[in-house]
Amino acid sequence: MSHEEPSQPINLGDREGRQVAVTLHRIPRRKVCGVVVLIQQPDRSWAGACSKCGEGFHMDQDAKFEGQVRAIRN
Repeated sequence: MSHEEPSQPINLGDREGRQVAVTLHRIPRRKVCGVVVLIQQPDRSWAGACSKCGEGFHMDQDAKFEGQVRAIRN
């Protein structure tokens, strides 16, 4: 992929029983492209798209990322 991993998530709470987090789509050696709203999928992976370029994001289940989302929520 031509982008870095999403930065620290911002938790927006539950949406239909699923976790929602907001992060930034950063392009290496450039600036922020847009905002990515990630929604936790039934298989506990995360999916979303950049608000500016539309590039899709998918992250497999990740205990560290989920911990960050929970910490922000609390």
